[in-house]
Amino acid sequence: NHAKFKPNASSTFINNGQIITLSYGSGTLTVQLGYDTLRIQTITVRNQEFGLSRVEPTRPFYYAQFDGIMGMAYPALAAGGAPTPLQGML
Repeated sequence: NHAKFKPNASSTFINNGQIITLSYGSGTLTVQLGYDTLRIQTITVRNQEFGLSRVEPTRPFYYAQFDGIMGMAYPALAAGGAPTPLQGML
């Protein structure tokens, strides 16, 4: 019951065409990688790479009250080797 990210409605979203599967503590997630402008409060990061959820086979977030997660991994652990959101904010 709230606004969700719609890549087709974003004038700055770029789909890079790459699909990857991420493994984490409670399952896996298949995402489509893309780039867009990230804004948190007064901080703006242009061309931030992120993954759009496409397949959630274990459904760990089914009852969650949020739309997504933002990884805070060390840069060496980032999928695709792209700069992390935290690096972009600094």
